[in-house]
Amino acid sequence: MIGFEIKANGLGGWSWDRGAWTEGSLMLAKIAITVSGKNPYKGAQQGTLAGIEEGFQTLRVLGFREICGYKWDMTLTVKGDMRFRYDFRHDASVDQTLMELLRKIKNCGEKMRDQVGLYFCAAIRDYRTWTILGRPHGPYAIDMTIDL
Repeated sequence: MIGFEIKANGLGGWSWDRGAWTEGSLMLAKIAITVSGKNPYKGAQQGTLAGIEEGFQTLRVLGFREICGYKWDMTLTVKGDMRFRYDFRHDASVDQTLMELLRKIKNCGEKMRDQVGLYFCAAIRDYRTWTILGRPHGPYAIDMTIDL
């Protein structure tokens, strides 16, 4: 995956559109280090890239735990390269919501990489903030399109 775009629309007029190319940059850097000839810094460079990737993984996990901890009833419909529907429930635990949501994502067949996961969580977080500030009473629903 070199680039992606996520567009989301929520009830009440909320909209969100973001995209990035960063995962491709990390892959290209890994390839460049791997194919480089004698390089006394190769081990350090590989370690640095591994640390960056680990940091993105940690942020993604924290983002998913955050959005799965929202105590609200909200329907998420994902279209595009990933297709699924998930109903967040106010009475479900963080772990239950997290397992169910990750299972839905895994069953799409397309792997949601770290950067896509970060933006996915950001869209839901931004919608949640918008609902608190501008639309305090439901129903809540997001239609999201993910193009990889």
